[in-house]
Amino acid sequence: MKYILTIQGDSGNIVIRSENNKGIIKKVDFLISQDELDTSDKSEKMFNTVVVRGTIDDKTQSETKELLEWSMKTAKTEAYKNVSLIIKKDEDVIRDYYMKDMFCTKYLEFFDEGSDSSKGEFILEMRQRKGSIETIVVEC
Repeated sequence: MKYILTIQGDSGNIVIRSENNKGIIKKVDFLISQDELDTSDKSEKMFNTVVVRGTIDDKTQSETKELLEWSMKTAKTEAYKNVSLIIKKDEDVIRDYYMKDMFCTKYLEFFDEGSDSSKGEFILEMRQRKGSIETIVVEC
């Protein structure tokens, strides 16, 4: 799989590319859900969540540092970004997502001495701002 994640905003862009399982991104989850536990009808309270999992190593340190720094932003002009996520198999586009007003809800980094000590892992969880779900564009 090939992944291209672009996080765009007024304060700069973050671009992460992974190709043929040799890059930073290892797994992506795209989720549309209702935020209600007792769901018996379709609700207007819909949310879009995207979770990106990947590797931290000597080749990906600067990109993951940018993700970490973005996760700590609280000012609206820096926290909310437009996100593009392209997923390919060989040269065929499986999904091309474009989402406005995404913000980081969780960022984790893991380092395990028992495994290959030169590598770590990260999880980036993003959610779309309330009221923006209908602006999602999906192509394939």
